[in-house]
Amino acid sequence: MLQLQRIACIALTALVAAGVSQAQQKPASNKAKAAAPAEKKVAVAAPKIEVTPETKDAGTVAKGQVIETIFVVKNNGGSDLVISDARPGCGCTVASFDKVIKPGAEGKVITSVDTKSFSGPISKSVLLVSNDPERGQINLFVKANVKPFVDILPQPYVRVA
Repeated sequence: MLQLQRIACIALTALVAAGVSQAQQKPASNKAKAAAPAEKKVAVAAPKIEVTPETKDAGTVAKGQVIETIFVVKNNGGSDLVISDARPGCGCTVASFDKVIKPGAEGKVITSVDTKSFSGPISKSVLLVSNDPERGQINLFVKANVKPFVDILPQPYVRVA
């Protein structure tokens, strides 16, 4: 009889251990099943902005001339590229831009720099803000060398008697 009790006790212990082991495995398998549908979601390709070149050199310009430049913006991504802002670095620069560029298409950013207040080399910037997750902000530059109509040498002091 004692032998029978021992066998029953061992069988009961094995049965409880198997039940605990199985109960611990079920939540893990449920978690794996719950994670599987999330992985099946189709990822939408993000927009990808490309501006080449990011710097335009207007060369030598006369003081007071307005420098007009056009930057070509490409969307190499899989969804619409939305340009939310083009912020000039100073009041002498104005920018206009295409707000939405479809995947594979091109848009434009047009800048105007008024040189009436400058002399010598200048570099003006426009901060382009978009929904590209990798490059959300790009600085575009317009460079020039502004020369006055009359240039008197030596500078900066001239005496006329």
